[in-house]
Formats: sequence, C-alpha cells, structure tokens
Amino acid sequence: MLELLTLDKRENSKKFFIPTKMFQDLLSDLSVVPPWAWLCLFLVSLALTLAAYIIYSGLFASIEVSSREPCYGDLTMAYKTGRGPYKNVGAIFTETYSLFPSNRCLGIYYDDPDGGTPAADLRYAVGTILAEGDVVPDAADMQAAMDNGFKVARLPRPNFAVVAEFPFRTTLSIYLSIWRVYPKLKEYISGKGLCAYPAVEIYEKGHIYVSDVEATTFDSMLANLDFGIILA
Repeated sequence: MLELLTLDKRENSKKFFIPTKMFQDLLSDLSVVPPWAWLCLFLVSLALTLAAYIIYSGLFASIEVSSREPCYGDLTMAYKTGRGPYKNVGAIFTETYSLFPSNRCLGIYYDDPDGGTPAADLRYAVGTILAEGDVVPDAADMQAAMDNGFKVARLPRPNFAVVAEFPFRTTLSIYLSIWRVYPKLKEYISGKGLCAYPAVEIYEKGHIYVSDVEATTFDSMLANLDFGIILA
C-alpha cells in the first residue's frame, strides 16, 4: 500500500511539474522579445481600449431631431441658479447627484453661448427632479434640498419642444452629447424657422434628453425660477 501511495505521489508530481516546465519555456521565449515590441503592444492595446470606450460612450450613436411634445410633464425641481460659463455647472451636478443619486438630474440653459452673450452673463439652473405631474414630492427630499441651499419650484410642461435623445453610458457621454447634439438642434431650428429656447437637458439612466422649448415658455420658466411660484 505504501509503495502504491508513493507511486501516486510521483505521478502527481510529474503532472504538477509539466505545466511549470511549459511556463518556464514560455518565459524563456518571451525574454527574447525586444522592449520596443512590448511598448508597441502596450500602445496598441491602450489605443484600442480608448477607442472602444469612446465608441461605447456614443461617438457614432444615431441622433434624431424632431418637433413634438416633450417627454416630461410638469416638474417639481430642486435647483440652484448661476451665471458664467456653462462648463462651470459640473460642481452643481456633482452636488446634486451626491444628495439625490437615484433622481433624474436636470439643467436649464437660458442663453446661447454662440449667440453673442458674453460667457460671464450666461444663465443656468441646475438641479434634480423631485416629482413629475401630480405626484407630491417627498418631504424628506425637499428638506434635504433646502438644507443644502437648493430652492424648489414647479416648472410648467411646454406644449412644444425641439427634442433629441443621446445615450448616457459614461461621463464622456455628456461631453459627446454637447458636441454632437447641439449642432443638429441648431440646424433643425434654423432650417424650420423656429424660435425655441432655453435648452433643457434631462439625465436619466441610459439616456440624455436634450430639448429647446418653445419661446413662449421661456418667460414662464424664468419667472418660476427667479421671481415666483417658489414652493420652498
């Protein structure tokens, strides 16, 4: 019995060392590969990874622009307003998401940065959607918003908007949407002879909805945020 066990151990040892020998041979073969080849392999792998990430984020996503009723109803929004370059709104978006990670985020941009308005005078309102339609906002959410310096207002649903949709898969999707969607919106509005502003962006899981609402709604939205119909 002891002899059989010894034989088994030897057999197992042989089976164990066979892969190790193959691995050692492989390492020996790889050691002759010049450093520049490893560098090229790394750079190619990095380039392919970045390309896949950019494509996944929406680089070639199809964009359809249409005139229709927007995808949202009356909104109860917790928001902060500001003036300045639109690139500065990221801090408010980050704060909003940290407070309400499961809510949809929303941004309203009143002025066209390509329309002659100085960057320092660009107006915006950024925040989160607390409720839609006749739904009553959660009291705890409203309190959390006010405790952190947000205002709460109810925004009317526009009757008409120029709308486009873009995939929201990564942080890069936000920048790609700005680069790809807004030129198409402007081309559509100009070609149809429409007057649609401000721009409204709604971020939800998987999608970014971008719309320029009818001009008659602009004054109502501006009044709600800056002067009245403030819920809290």
